[in-house]
Amino acid sequence: MKRWMTKQWHWPWRGSGSLFVLAGAFLLGGLLGCGYTNLLGSGSAAALSAYLSDYLTAVGQGDILPPMWPVLWKRLCLLLAAVLSGLTALGVLSAPILLGVEGFLLTYSVACFYRLLGMSGFLPGFILFGLPALLWVPAMFLLTDQGMVSSLALFRRGLGESRRPLPFTPDYWGRVVLCAGILTLCAVLEAVVIPGLLCSVVRGI
Repeated sequence: MKRWMTKQWHWPWRGSGSLFVLAGAFLLGGLLGCGYTNLLGSGSAAALSAYLSDYLTAVGQGDILPPMWPVLWKRLCLLLAAVLSGLTALGVLSAPILLGVEGFLLTYSVACFYRLLGMSGFLPGFILFGLPALLWVPAMFLLTDQGMVSSLALFRRGLGESRRPLPFTPDYWGRVVLCAGILTLCAVLEAVVIPGLLCSVVRGI
């Protein structure tokens, strides 16, 4: 089964160091996101605490139900950014930057809950941001990795290697469709499932 999958589905990271570059960018962004919360001044921290307190109060009362379409649009914009980065030679730089920014936003958001609530803030932070990340992070890694591979091929063609084949195969676009489905499922999770879970947790805090 493993040999069949390897033969039929050409995984973009085989023989490429792009996955390590992307993982490093995501990790660096995550570390910066955690550290940035410690750089907030007292005024910014107070405003953040007031905002999160009001937000959690509204969640506990069941007043916040995110509409489906804006959440879906946000996720599909990530998909579009990752796909477009692989269609130009600039994707060699833009793909790691995209993952670095997303890593920063993920850890910064969770760290804000920790700063407001201490250890009690990890659970609502994980539900609100961590659960969707279990879906969108693997999808974005797959998209940006194959995007870096295709960007590198385009870059080498620009240097005169005209015979180098481009990786825009049916497998390539099949992975795009797969990730689009995963990100759509992520949006459904954020709009339908997570609000109820978060409401139950907030009422218990």
